[in-house]
Amino acid sequence: MFLQDLSLRADHLNLLKQTPFWLIIDSIISRTLDADKCIKSDTVFKKLVAAYNPETDCFTIAGKNVKLTANHVKLIFGISCGTEPFAAKLKTREQVAFAKRCNIQQRLTTKAISDMLKELAQENKTSIEHVQDVARLVCMFLIVKLFFPTFGITVSWKHVDAMEDLTKMKSYNWAAEIHNELVESIKKSQHSPKDVKGCQLLLPYWLCEHTNILEQELSEHQVPRLLKWNISTLEHALQAIPNIVKARKIKDISQPNQHFQAPQAQNPPQANELEVSKALLHISQNQSQIQRFISDQDSGSTLVPNTYLPTNAEVFPHLMLSPLPAYIHPDQDEPQPNLEFLCSSAVQRVTEPLVEQLQEVNRQQEVIIDTLKEQNKTNEVKMAELLQKIDFLYKERRNQQGKDKEALLLAIQNIKESHMAISEEKLQMEFEFIEAAAKQEQQLTDARMALIEEKKISLGLKETAGKLAQELENARMEKMQMELEFIEAAAKQEQQLTDAQMALIEDKKISLAEKKAAEKKEHQLQTEKTQLEEEKMVFLEEVEALQQHKQEIERNNAELERENKELKKELLETKQRSKGSPKLEPFSNETEEQNIEQQVHSVTQSAQVKPYSTQDTLEFVHTITQATKKKPTPPSKYRRIKEKTSQGTRKLNVDPMYIYPLLDNRAAEEMKMQTDGPTDRKQLKKLNNQMQVLKLLPQPTLQLIKEMWANASPNNVAYTGAKGFVMVEDIQEILRDGELGTETINAYAELLVEEYDNFPNFSLIESQPKRSYVFSGDLMRLAITKYICSEIRISRLENFSSTARMCPTPKQQPNSLDCGPIVCYIIQHYINNDVDGIAQSLTKHHVKKIRADIIHKILSQKSRSWTLEMHKSEEEARRLHSKLNCRDNKVKLNEP
Repeated sequence: MFLQDLSLRADHLNLLKQTPFWLIIDSIISRTLDADKCIKSDTVFKKLVAAYNPETDCFTIAGKNVKLTANHVKLIFGISCGTEPFAAKLKTREQVAFAKRCNIQQRLTTKAISDMLKELAQENKTSIEHVQDVARLVCMFLIVKLFFPTFGITVSWKHVDAMEDLTKMKSYNWAAEIHNELVESIKKSQHSPKDVKGCQLLLPYWLCEHTNILEQELSEHQVPRLLKWNISTLEHALQAIPNIVKARKIKDISQPNQHFQAPQAQNPPQANELEVSKALLHISQNQSQIQRFISDQDSGSTLVPNTYLPTNAEVFPHLMLSPLPAYIHPDQDEPQPNLEFLCSSAVQRVTEPLVEQLQEVNRQQEVIIDTLKEQNKTNEVKMAELLQKIDFLYKERRNQQGKDKEALLLAIQNIKESHMAISEEKLQMEFEFIEAAAKQEQQLTDARMALIEEKKISLGLKETAGKLAQELENARMEKMQMELEFIEAAAKQEQQLTDAQMALIEDKKISLAEKKAAEKKEHQLQTEKTQLEEEKMVFLEEVEALQQHKQEIERNNAELERENKELKKELLETKQRSKGSPKLEPFSNETEEQNIEQQVHSVTQSAQVKPYSTQDTLEFVHTITQATKKKPTPPSKYRRIKEKTSQGTRKLNVDPMYIYPLLDNRAAEEMKMQTDGPTDRKQLKKLNNQMQVLKLLPQPTLQLIKEMWANASPNNVAYTGAKGFVMVEDIQEILRDGELGTETINAYAELLVEEYDNFPNFSLIESQPKRSYVFSGDLMRLAITKYICSEIRISRLENFSSTARMCPTPKQQPNSLDCGPIVCYIIQHYINNDVDGIAQSLTKHHVKKIRADIIHKILSQKSRSWTLEMHKSEEEARRLHSKLNCRDNKVKLNEP
């Protein structure tokens, strides 16, 4: 493994001990964890994924529902963590202090972590920041390779940010995060196990902990629990079980969760203690008793009956019975003599004892034995308590290694063997003693006549009994002395092992509880204060918006009033001018001509009837012509237009942006009649300095916005892109939280592609899941198609599908929030190849920052964005063009 080859110093290891992953890191560094035994089988993993039931959130194994919990993760990997959940909001590279400090430009990959770790570990720097970075990188390497492996090779910025404060790192609930990541991925990809993300190595070890398929190789108390199992042989063991859901070779699991749960005590152990899970000892005031969870033979539990320590005091009921046949102290080399055996031999040598005296001696011996038994019972209770304390001390130190642990184990083993031998020999001694007593009674009945010898023997027997009682008393005193010495040694060792640790843990519990309560209260107060401030800001914004809307309505009403007055005034002036000009009867010229023709006709007819003289004809013609001259000639329309044009009073309402073609007389007149009157030109809304988007803009962009509002109109071009234009009116909509048009999104995507100089990466490996991508606008569609086609040509894949444009696209409801900023946010992450960095939700402030970024990028492009100088030159060009256009129209109108 990579971590085994690192040259970590003592200060590095001391910091790693403060992290929640120290137990598994220590197993890797000390080479206790064998990499060959951790090889995962895909076949076993597929069977386990298929056994998952989303409805019950459990795995169906051997017909039983077994649930995977976060506590299982703690035990299997030895994770010591707290209960604080991770923030739902994802982090970006700019928000992570480690990325800024180490100058990480792109994603934090596995290769980058290993390279940085090698470089920092080889350096001899002893600064606190340097040592902490080494500890952080070790944890990052473990996360990306074991706990949160994905299809990529990068680590999430959220987890990197959680490691910034090593003292707070242990308070996060890492086990729940690992558990949720795996279970949620199984729910999504249950029908495709190869697509499951997360800690896949957890499931095989979890199966071994709940079944008896494999034999454990180490003690059941081993933490991390994965050290007990060799999962490389699990596939071979499961070959005979094609369906793990209905298998009958797996042990019955009636209460699967009890194997990982300790009894509820008054002061349960905190998750951030040194040990992950312990077999808890509960010693009451009235009776010492061990309460543990030990499964029977058919439960398939992680915890099995202890093989080297008593489970309770009743295991050795004859532990302290005296006399001791051969009690071997750990410090002694030679066993003590078997006093009872010697006594029995002395009694057997008596041939003619006195009946009454021997019976009295027997009664005295029975009284002595009963007294010793009562003392032994008391000593048994003390020894049971001592064994409980030894058991507790061992469990407290089961993760420590060294000579102290080996000496303690050896002493416990010697005590156990000695007590077992004592118990067996004591039973044998009692049996022999009963037989000897019966034999003695028979011998005493037959030897009543030998009084002198009996007296001598009785005197010797009394002396022997006195010596025996004295020796028994001495043995009892020596035994009690040894017990006291042993108890003192155990108490001293217990004091050395537990005083500092338990005091630290208790102090830490109290301080952590008080600190958490204070932090929780402070967090609640801060949250309430923040909510009140946000509500206040929202209320003020709404009030301000209503006031602005009211002012805008009043301005519009005033503008309409003014325009209405001007129209009325102009209409009145027009009527007055029309009254001052001579009224012409319709078709007056035609009527006069008809009259003249009729008169001429009548003259010609009369001339035919009655011929006139030449003089009469001339006089008549002269009379007619004089009468016609007296009537005014109607003015010419063209002459009137020329006069108004020369005087400058003619109204020309011509659009300067439109190039009019050469028109004939009637079309020009119709155009003049249609365009006669004022035009309704749109104006930009007043720029409000309290706009949130406006406050987020950089100072140069803000100055440019003010110049634009002072000089430009809504139909001016703000940005010229490769596929279209962004108008000033579009910029106004972005500032006022309006809708983002397709041209705006296309322009933003074009600028992002230029900025990152990169197209989005899409994996075409067939093993990856099929994905669909939705983009707005033709620019992104063309870019993606170009990239995918180039990848297909390189890899020469046959199975592929090109992108397609979907029309019509889905539409939003009229009152819904505009999705334009969200689309731009997603496009930015795809172009930057940061798909994992896309947040699940965005705040209003984040959306306003996206709008500000869009405006900044659009207006900060040289030669393509709006500037005051460019606007003035364009306005001058429009004026010249308008003059030329008007002159051409005048020339056309003057043509006959």
